Amino acid sequence: MFRLPHLLSPRLLLAGLALAATSCAPRVTLPQTQISSGVSVNGRLLTVTLVNRGPYDLLLKNDCPRPFSLSVLDTAKTGQPDLKYGQFQVCVASYLPPKPWNIGEQIQAVVEFPQETGLRTLEAQASVNVKLASNGTGPDGFRTIQVKIPAFQVNIK
Repeated sequence: MFRLPHLLSPRLLLAGLALAATSCAPRVTLPQTQISSGVSVNGRLLTVTLVNRGPYDLLLKNDCPRPFSLSVLDTAKTGQPDLKYGQFQVCVASYLPPKPWNIGEQIQAVVEFPQETGLRTLEAQASVNVKLASNGTGPDGFRTIQVKIPAFQVNIK
C-alpha cells in the first residue's frame, strides 16, 4: 500500500493542486468578442475580410499596417509566409486617434499573389490591435487578437 509522507498531507496536496490549477489559467484582459473572417480572390488579388460580430463596439489602433497585419502561407512550402500585407506601407510617425470598429462592420486587407501559377492551398493569419470603445480613445489598453483564417485553395493563372 502506498502512503504519502507526513509532510505531504492530503489537505496540503489538494491545496497545492488547486494553486497550480489557478496559476496556469489564462488571464482575460479583454471581454470575449467575436471576429469572423472571410477570403475572396479576384485575379491575382486576395482580399481578407474581418467582421466585428460583437457583443462590443471596438476601437482599432491606428498604426501600421492599417487596418491589420496579415500573413499568408503556402502549405506546400515551409519557412516564412509568402505574402505579407502592409510590409511596404508608409507610416505617419505621429499619434493618430483610434478608429471605431462597430458591431457588424468589416475591415479588409488586400495582397497580390506572387508570379507562381497553379493550384495552391493557402493559410492566412491576421493580427488586429483593438480595445473596447467604452475604454476611451487614449493610446493605452490595446490588445492584439490573432485571427486564423482556415486553409483555402486558389488556382493562380
